[in-house]
Amino acid sequence: MRTGALIHPAAPALTGPDRLTTAVLRTLAATAAGLGPQHIADRDRIPHTLVLDHLATACEVLGAGRLPELVATACLAGVLPVPATAGDTVTVTEQEETVLLLTLAGLDTRTIADRLGTTRTTVHTRRQALMARLGAHTPAHLVTRAWETGLLHWRPGTGFLPQTGLRRETKVLRARLHDPALLDRALVVRVSDGASGIGVYRPAVPVGGPRTTGYLRVDVLSLPGILRQMQNLPETAGFPRAREVRSLRASGSFMIRWGGWMPPRCDSAAAGRRLGYHQDGATEYAAQRSAPPATAQRDGSRLEVVR
Repeated sequence: MRTGALIHPAAPALTGPDRLTTAVLRTLAATAAGLGPQHIADRDRIPHTLVLDHLATACEVLGAGRLPELVATACLAGVLPVPATAGDTVTVTEQEETVLLLTLAGLDTRTIADRLGTTRTTVHTRRQALMARLGAHTPAHLVTRAWETGLLHWRPGTGFLPQTGLRRETKVLRARLHDPALLDRALVVRVSDGASGIGVYRPAVPVGGPRTTGYLRVDVLSLPGILRQMQNLPETAGFPRAREVRSLRASGSFMIRWGGWMPPRCDSAAAGRRLGYHQDGATEYAAQRSAPPATAQRDGSRLEVVR
């Protein structure tokens, strides 16, 4: 799947890189490893205020406002090595994932709460729960652990890419598709959630083999950008004739469809076969389509894994 895993953009412009002395880098590395300022001071036998000066210098050079953002920026700029994924499996909620992304962006608890329309206590509780699950000692260490547990990748032009929702949808699709290898060429797109600004990321599976058509339900704000992205791809990418289709199943919802034509009165099982699902996958798809729309995602659309 085309997620741009650990592909970094050009390093951000550094202001006074010569100020990143060995002592500053040592303090920065310790912060990324989960040590707080007082622990670093005790370890290095230096004044606590000097540790804070080192961190302030690193923030100024790297253009970061808070320590989680500092660690993330230092990794992307090549100042710190990017933590390797250790293969741990961690389950997080979408709410925790959103708090994580906003924390990486340098937002404080109050700002995150305002962005999500919740309380500071709720944000703090979600962050603490996530830190406990990932074994992070500090919010800055949370960045390191998020990389080590594979929760995040970096996608140039988009920012940090959360993996939880993608894993869930990809797992379902892999079990349904007659040719699961198509997922290796899936296009990851960002659908606006209209609240936090982080968005929801979804896989769009190209056509190929028995899969002659595909579609993705999107919101009106995300539609133009995703459609333009697909239309600019070469036909060999597997998204031919990408076009906008008004959804008849959800008010105010739109679909982007690519590949062959889907008859408007095509029954769900036949539609599943056109989507490239094997017999059991097509049956599961049909059952999902006939189920009442009881669940909703953050972007307001029904939770469907139908690509």
